[in-house]
Amino acid sequence: MTASKTTAKTSARTPKAKTLVVLDNVADIKKAIESIERKGKSLDWDIQRAAVSCLAHINKHGDTTLLDSLVNAMPKGSRKSALVEWAVALGEVRTLQRDNPDDQNAIAQGRIFKIDRTRTFVLENAMASMWYDFKPEKDLLTVFDAQAMVQSMLKRLNNAIRDGADVKNTQAALAAIDQMKQQLSVMDTEL
Repeated sequence: MTASKTTAKTSARTPKAKTLVVLDNVADIKKAIESIERKGKSLDWDIQRAAVSCLAHINKHGDTTLLDSLVNAMPKGSRKSALVEWAVALGEVRTLQRDNPDDQNAIAQGRIFKIDRTRTFVLENAMASMWYDFKPEKDLLTVFDAQAMVQSMLKRLNNAIRDGADVKNTQAALAAIDQMKQQLSVMDTEL
């Protein structure tokens, strides 16, 4: 393996400091990319197997700590929010809520989930639904989607109203909406 002399130490937070060796030929870089692809697919499958097993364990024993541990064990570059959304959609769990006093102690312990027997767990559904298909990443080349932004804001507002939140600054919000309408109208005529 050919490498340039440029090296960098990894973060002090890693258990064992490693030296980063920069690859400087195409063949070595391609090998590294292929290795990442192979390891990534293997990791995705390992996460799926562990996650389905965690949901089955919760169903049988009412214990969410293994699922908490799985989410907390995922690498920094993993899509934890996709796994959490998958678990809530398919398991007998809900996420802990920071504004719920009953959840505060569990949150302080690093917990994420709480048992929710009002939900239904079907093993076959969990096995058939891959965790990484939930909360898909945005297309890296997508332009800003104004409609998606408006729908997201409406959803958040409706959820706040449904949950009994005190909605404040409505006049300022209406003024901002008028300004946004004006900007979008100008942009639409320019196209």
